[in-house]
Amino acid sequence: MASELAEIRKMVTAYERSVAKTRVTILVFGPGAGNPDDYARACYEKRLQLKELLASNKFLAVLPEQAYREAEKRGNAPAHILDFEEFLLEHSADIAFVLHVRGCEGVNHELTRLSTNDRCARKMYCFVAADCDSHWSLKDCLQDIEARSGRAEQFTRDDIDKCRLCSRALEYAKRVRIAYHHYARRKYAGVS
Repeated sequence: MASELAEIRKMVTAYERSVAKTRVTILVFGPGAGNPDDYARACYEKRLQLKELLASNKFLAVLPEQAYREAEKRGNAPAHILDFEEFLLEHSADIAFVLHVRGCEGVNHELTRLSTNDRCARKMYCFVAADCDSHWSLKDCLQDIEARSGRAEQFTRDDIDKCRLCSRALEYAKRVRIAYHHYARRKYAGVS
């Protein structure tokens, strides 16, 4: 019985290592560093924490504005960052986490643009501040995202302070990685 248990542990360890090698790219949208609102700045700090947490768990996590600045340095950025963000999400990213709080016009524009693209919306997981104005355009964007198999849920200031938002995002990313791992194995089964 002990040797059987040891074999099972080896199999599980091999599976976990295999899953951990599955590459998942994540964009982390939300308030920017220069936002004048204290709560929005706290959410920006949370974006940075989330990016670092995901990276420490072997995910490739990117803030879209950092990728855009890199494209600008290379001289090949499109005229508008929204075009670039849409391209990244549609063609390069597997997941997009979006933190939305009141007064962040940039995030409003991103949601409005990306929620109408099927390939983008299905990859989006939006965290919307519970105290956010229930403006009709935000409601429409979230409905569009959910209709295209994306996700949207509320968060509170307490979720930010106690890191529950990060742990929810990390658990979701891990589930996506497991799903992609199994999809890739089925997709390429029998191909040599």
